[in-house]
Amino acid sequence: MLAVRKSQIAKVSALLLILIAAALCAGLLSVIVNDNDTITDARNYYYFYNMFLSDDLLEFSATLTQETGKFEPAIYVLVYSSFEWFIKGFQSFAFACMFLVLAGLAIFTYATLKRLPISLDKVYLSVIFSVFIYTVWYPSYSSVLWVWRSHLAFTLVFFAIINTRILWCVCLICFSFFLHYSSVPLAMVVCFFFTWVRFFPKISLGVKFLGSLSIGLVASMLVGVMKSAVVSGDGVWVSDTDAGAFVYAYFSCFVVSLVAIFSQADSLKMELSGCERKLLAKLFCVILFFLGLSITSVKSHQDLMRIMQPAFIIAPLAYIIIFIRSKMWPRFALFGLLLPGIVMGVRSGYIYLGGV
Repeated sequence: MLAVRKSQIAKVSALLLILIAAALCAGLLSVIVNDNDTITDARNYYYFYNMFLSDDLLEFSATLTQETGKFEPAIYVLVYSSFEWFIKGFQSFAFACMFLVLAGLAIFTYATLKRLPISLDKVYLSVIFSVFIYTVWYPSYSSVLWVWRSHLAFTLVFFAIINTRILWCVCLICFSFFLHYSSVPLAMVVCFFFTWVRFFPKISLGVKFLGSLSIGLVASMLVGVMKSAVVSGDGVWVSDTDAGAFVYAYFSCFVVSLVAIFSQADSLKMELSGCERKLLAKLFCVILFFLGLSITSVKSHQDLMRIMQPAFIIAPLAYIIIFIRSKMWPRFALFGLLLPGIVMGVRSGYIYLGGV
């Protein structure tokens, strides 16, 4: 009885620590958002949130649909139902949104890792590590900082397909649709590649990975249509720098390196279970698809970050699973793989906060 109580206390304490980590990270990011008028998406969300608070919900619905071209009210309902008592201004609104994003990512990571043969201690530590990655690793940090609706929607889609039963899966995807319409095409893409890995075991992983990348490259010719589904407005941006190409090159190296380590798991004496191998294969197929899909967007940093967003959500999960199962020397290599993205994220935050 005492042992049970101790385990329950340990579990609750770990979950509270995870939520505290998410809150601290959300607090830091909310300062960045509050101090920088260039982060326009957040201000648009706040504008519609204040309109949602008015008594005229019909006017809110009409204005939201007219100005964005879509009716996606779920984030305002979610923030209001969870944090209405807390929100006193723009920064507290930004904190609430980013806390929901980071907490959602943490819960997604926790629920996924818990299904794998990993000890609870490692699961808790890995979830806290994931919150750190999502906050400071540049590909994920940029998405968390800018695009909250789609981030919540995409996290729900992955959570639904990886972790839940059919009824809950349908309910979560329906809810994600009202966060961001593009969650439905994303769900179709994820289901396709997950099915491909699961039901065609005779096809080698190399062929599946190459096929996923190739499908993405072909689909990139239709990326203009995808943009209209993924973002509000015309989805056209022009970058003054080569930041998009730099991020794409780094993320490509990151993914290729992870795939190479995964492919050599036996040689590296990584003790991956069968379910871990299957999950990683599915995740890499989706990531490689979006890597191919985004190749036509490298000239626009904002464009690239939005198209690649689903890959930025699940790449840290794949990284963490491989990291957990790696021995000491591969872990050093994995730290080195993550480090450039962390430097980019910390530098960006420093600049946003007024650094040189």
